[in-house]
Amino acid sequence: MRWIALKLQSAIAPTIVALLVPLAALAQVMISGGGGPSLSAANTWTAPQTFSGIVPSNKAVYQNGATCLALGQAGSQGLAIIADNAAHRITGDLTILAWIRPWKVPVGSEYGIICLRDDDSGSSMPWNFYTYETGLLKGHLGAVQLTSSQTLPVQQWNQVALVNDADTGQYLYMNGTEVANAAGALTLPTSTGFTTRIGCWKSGQPQFTAQADIGEIAIFNTVLSPAQIAAYRTGQIPTNAPGLVSLYRLNATSGTTITDSAATGADGTISNAYGWVPRVNQ
Repeated sequence: MRWIALKLQSAIAPTIVALLVPLAALAQVMISGGGGPSLSAANTWTAPQTFSGIVPSNKAVYQNGATCLALGQAGSQGLAIIADNAAHRITGDLTILAWIRPWKVPVGSEYGIICLRDDDSGSSMPWNFYTYETGLLKGHLGAVQLTSSQTLPVQQWNQVALVNDADTGQYLYMNGTEVANAAGALTLPTSTGFTTRIGCWKSGQPQFTAQADIGEIAIFNTVLSPAQIAAYRTGQIPTNAPGLVSLYRLNATSGTTITDSAATGADGTISNAYGWVPRVNQ
């Protein structure tokens, strides 16, 4: 199955919605600019909905099931935590590849955390990948900071990537396009005892909540080329992809576990999230 971006023209939207989506399901799926989905029960969907529709030529088409993980509004501190695993203690080549659908642009002191690795001190993160204030995409790799010059579109799915080439430089990608880079060799800080986190920094820090649907997170201990990153916009990452350390497809229907589909098997635990929701494809 493939999930397909759905873009309804205002003149025909009522008719198409009436045909494709039962009203009861539609009430659960609605998302406003300032908030997230409304769940009937925490971390549970009993009947996830498959969406289909028109495929605009400028949208990515990617197979990842009918659900995704909604990581809560500011104040809810929704996050997923992966316990320390030796495979995540990467100090050399690294690629973080993610699918994210922000609900809104961060404002004030808000940071929309996508994925980071930390020991709760915030002083020696090997990586930190997030959106910031005006919606810019940012990546920290050790002491190197990358910031996009364009904003990450809200209320649509975006593929984003953060790359460390330990020998030559660091790179930030948005929807297949390089949007920031830095030259120079870089060894990432050691991270024994750290945890990998998706969607927030830590409990008690709600301003760092993603406020987004997250459709997939992949961690590689190799450098993905621009061509490989572009290929994964329209094709699924195989579980035996070269250099793949962990793959979180985030397409379950219930429960508080995020499953690592790669050989590492570094599963994580969800806390304070909205939970699993039908994928809104735009």
